[in-house]
Amino acid sequence: MAESVSNPQWKDRKAYKTKCLIKIQHTKNAITNFQRLLQFTPSVSAA
Repeated sequence: MAESVSNPQWKDRKAYKTKCLIKIQHTKNAITNFQRLLQFTPSVSAA
């Protein structure tokens, strides 16, 4: 089962992988922003 570049399924899989990577990056950014927010508000996290 050799996958060729002209195979539409291969392109779909690559697009799907890229979408997943972007989603993971956005999630990482969101977590980082949330942690930064907690650092800036120690009174809230302590309560």
